[in-house]
Amino acid sequence: MANVKITELAELAGRPDDADILEIVDDVAGSPTSKKITLANIRAAATDALIGSVLLATEAEAKTGTNASDAVTPATLRSAIAGATTITDTYDTLVTDSVIYCNKATPFTVTLIAAATAGANKRVTLLNIGAGLVTVEGNAAETLSGELNISLAQYEAVTLDCNGTNWLIVNAYNINALAASKPVFTDANKNLVSTGTLGVDQGGLGVATLALNGILYGNGASPVGVTAIGAEGDILVAGADPFVPAWSAGSGTGVPARVGSPVFTTQITTPAELIKGSTGGFFRTFVEATEDLSDDAGTATITLNIPTGVMILGVQLRVDTLIEGCTSWSAAFSGGNTAAICTEQAVAQNTKVNSFSGNITTNTTNILITAVGGGVDFTAGVLRAIVYYEIFTAMASL
Repeated sequence: MANVKITELAELAGRPDDADILEIVDDVAGSPTSKKITLANIRAAATDALIGSVLLATEAEAKTGTNASDAVTPATLRSAIAGATTITDTYDTLVTDSVIYCNKATPFTVTLIAAATAGANKRVTLLNIGAGLVTVEGNAAETLSGELNISLAQYEAVTLDCNGTNWLIVNAYNINALAASKPVFTDANKNLVSTGTLGVDQGGLGVATLALNGILYGNGASPVGVTAIGAEGDILVAGADPFVPAWSAGSGTGVPARVGSPVFTTQITTPAELIKGSTGGFFRTFVEATEDLSDDAGTATITLNIPTGVMILGVQLRVDTLIEGCTSWSAAFSGGNTAAICTEQAVAQNTKVNSFSGNITTNTTNILITAVGGGVDFTAGVLRAIVYYEIFTAMASL
């Protein structure tokens, strides 16, 4: 083929083959000589040069198409994504740090690399495996999710992510402060804990223990209050301002008497005043008494001394202990009222009678109990009576 200029050669339409020949100038600095090489020679030489390295284009190169790429070898790649590093004293983190194990028996501080140096999306995890408290702080005034520093007790860990300006807490592990089967809440350092008491503002009571059988009452944002133990029959009464409730035995202005079912061997005659005018009044009250029938013959009187001129609302009778000497018993008012209450009731313990009345007494009134059947005489047993009545006293003359 006659000599022609390279620019006048026909262009190869397809991909060159490994056997295609190219001309090169060998030993340019010494004795230049034109030689031929194949495409296979060039491929082999390029492969040898790139083994063990990767070319990474920068953001500018990717956008402009330039080829001033940096080579990253396996060694430098491993350094850039280093594994765990164990530290035993005060430490400033590096851009190559990924996982840091803190292992010291006494407290020390870890300072994070400047956020601008670390760059956005740099992430690092710190785990305290030592007994000493580890304080993790930002560089200068840089923060960790808004805090200048955080603390890691033994076996606590934190994962931090850099945004180029500060650090953000991605995950925090507080295994050491958690107890089994306990509610979990945050402490003053925003760590998860399950020890101590749960505050009122978090739905708890704010106290570790409560008085046995005490009554709880609200106390604003402070721990819930609890009363002391009351006695049988005591009444819960609000005190003076700030009106803290407390048990009362019935003493003091406006405090009613104790309530309950105490056993009386004598009558109760003190009325409970409901409404009272300046010269007259209206009362509703009760009297209660028991009678030991063992000393009685065929009849017995339960002395109640219900006053004259009151309206009897109702009566309750109960056999406190088994009645013996007869097969049944009957009851009726006696004195200022003689109306029957019941007839032929059982003698068994806890037999009860509830009877409404509506009669007005004309004199002092009691209850007469009569033995029925059997020996017709009482030989044992206790019978209880409670009578409820109203008193209405007239207005006095001027």
